[in-house]
Amino acid sequence: MGNYWEENKTAAAPSTGEGEKQVKALSRDKEAFEDFIDHQRDKGMKGYIVSTNIAQDDDMDDTLSFLFREPKPASYDRYSKTASTSPTKAMRTFVLDNICDEQRDELDEALGKWPAMGISLGEKLLYMLGLSKTTTVRKL
Repeated sequence: MGNYWEENKTAAAPSTGEGEKQVKALSRDKEAFEDFIDHQRDKGMKGYIVSTNIAQDDDMDDTLSFLFREPKPASYDRYSKTASTSPTKAMRTFVLDNICDEQRDELDEALGKWPAMGISLGEKLLYMLGLSKTTTVRKL
């Protein structure tokens, strides 16, 4: 199986910098992302589309979409072993461990620019493994 972007380079937005990867447009280009999802679905991939909105100030509002595989318990184990020493690094590793291969570099670059985004994405992946927002306890 080849890389989607190697097969479909024309679907990417024009490069804005020398040496910039065309993959960069995938999370921001809704049409290219939908084509990518259809291609992955045709190949039999099952996963989850996670979209997040980055709004640093009034002039900047950006929505990024990523395709993740279902997290495996082993990935969670790696996360939980390192979370106490470096929570940000652990969450970054967790989300990069579960992103589809074609978007790995793009997500890594985005996490370098917005490190806290890993917490938002990782939280959604943790919900897939059973983390609950609402857990109650009651005394008998």
